[in-house]
Amino acid sequence: MAQTMGQVFNRIDLENSAAVTLTKEIVRRRITDIGVIPAVRVASEEDALFVGEALAEGGIPIVEICVTFPGAFHVISRLVEQLPEMIVGAGSVLSV
Repeated sequence: MAQTMGQVFNRIDLENSAAVTLTKEIVRRRITDIGVIPAVRVASEEDALFVGEALAEGGIPIVEICVTFPGAFHVISRLVEQLPEMIVGAGSVLSV
């Protein structure tokens, strides 16, 4: 079953999270330094996790996960927890 962004955020324990809140300026600087934002549009959680992890291992610590498949917000949450050095964004968000 697809989850809304609000449902996912309500389950995240940010105080005990490995995720770090970055300022807009830090994100802008990192995007400029990296030079690319890979947009991942896949059909499954497994594929999205694979691509996100492969990007990080390949030295590209940024990814946009398109939320066009069930479980996309779960993938975003897992990538943020597992790869705290990676900037993870959501794409194709049509409603919140």
